[in-house]
Amino acid sequence: MATASSFSVRAILEQAREYSRLEMERRVQESELRLKSLESALTSLMELRDRERAVLDMLKYLLSPIYTLPAELLAEVFERAIDAETHIMDVFRVSQVCSDWRQIAHDTPRLWTRGISVTLDNKGDRREQAHTDGWKAWLARSAALTIPIALRLESADICHDLLGEVLKTASRWRYLRLDLPDHGLTLIRRLAQHKLDSLEGLDLEDRDFIEPLGGVIPSFTTAPRLRKLRMGIYSSLPTPILVPWSNLTDLTLHHCPTPDLALDVLAPCTGLAMIIVRTSGWLESVLPRSDTLVLAHLDALTFVLFGDAKHFTPFFGSLSTPALQRVCVDFAEMRTTEHWTEARFTAFQLRAPNITWLELLYADLTSDDFAAAILHAPSLTHLKLFRCSCFDDTAITALRYEDGVAPLAPRLNCLVLEGMLHDVSDDILASMIASRWWTDTAFASRSDPPVVARWTHVELWYDLSEHFLLKDIPSDILITSTRSYPYETVYEFK
Repeated sequence: MATASSFSVRAILEQAREYSRLEMERRVQESELRLKSLESALTSLMELRDRERAVLDMLKYLLSPIYTLPAELLAEVFERAIDAETHIMDVFRVSQVCSDWRQIAHDTPRLWTRGISVTLDNKGDRREQAHTDGWKAWLARSAALTIPIALRLESADICHDLLGEVLKTASRWRYLRLDLPDHGLTLIRRLAQHKLDSLEGLDLEDRDFIEPLGGVIPSFTTAPRLRKLRMGIYSSLPTPILVPWSNLTDLTLHHCPTPDLALDVLAPCTGLAMIIVRTSGWLESVLPRSDTLVLAHLDALTFVLFGDAKHFTPFFGSLSTPALQRVCVDFAEMRTTEHWTEARFTAFQLRAPNITWLELLYADLTSDDFAAAILHAPSLTHLKLFRCSCFDDTAITALRYEDGVAPLAPRLNCLVLEGMLHDVSDDILASMIASRWWTDTAFASRSDPPVVARWTHVELWYDLSEHFLLKDIPSDILITSTRSYPYETVYEFK
């Protein structure tokens, strides 16, 4: 039986336990409060640290050397970082780095004035408006500067909203290329209604704009500054295209059925300085025109012959080009052997006494024809022959210089021979090259100075004997550069 004292001890123990439990709970609560306080303090410290880091990052941003550059200099850096091939992507990348760079890029019109190609077809989907808005923004950022632009159309369905935005900039077009289907009448009509005040170059691509398009004659008479024109001719009819012909200085006819038609096109172009004509020759021999076409300012002429018609020299016989300096004649696209009439080409050369640069490609003329061409080019300094059959031992010997003998091509100092069709003798070639070179000491020791120019550049791009360098060429004054494939060597004279 329990006594009073035992109840008293039990009560005391229970009170002690309760007190301990309460005390423990109190201490836990105090610890939790202190922990929460510490967590709050730590959070505050972390927030303070983050703010300090943000401030530090801002200071680094502000103190970074590139952000201390004036906007004008930074814009120059942007321009140099933009590649011509990827300029659209590059300029967008630059403008998306940060808000400051975006503002500078948007405020620098010249970053947005490189060549663009705009496709005008109506795509008929929800992206059409975004496409139009994108080009509108791009064109607006070029401000009042002139721009080169290409307009492409693959169908008859034009996006008129985009066309309208593009045409708003017509007065700023510096260069225009049209890549249109034959039924692109709408665009031709719209172009005729706009002044092309800044247009200097026009490329009509490969479309046939010579036949009137549905009664619409392509007109670019509203381009008073037009100087450069590239177009094709696919019919034998007179050209109904309207341009300020007399203003042209640079003309490319990349397809012309006959040389007669090419001469007709050239007739009103009295100010031309450079011509590229790609044409077929005459099937039969014809006489040069009685009314010689005078191109008094022509400096460079490239003549490319294609097809089966092999008679071409009457084209040259019909020209008078007193200022002409550079001539390139290319027969690579011929399907037959050209007919070279020496007398008619000579007549052309007599009316062009200032030719300094002559380039012949795939020419199948005799060594006598070649010698005549060189003889009647007394000012010749540069000669390039590519896969020609005319440069044989006879032609090489004719270029060899000997004291007391009237030299051929006395001013010639640059010679390029590539892929020649006939083998030539190493001895004769080496002797010819050596005959037109003197060291400064040897030159100064001569009682009578040579009447021919010294070589400044010689390129031999065809199979040469491995013993070629052991011939008479003075190797001590040659800089030899071997190409990536065998036997191709370039010689540059000091």
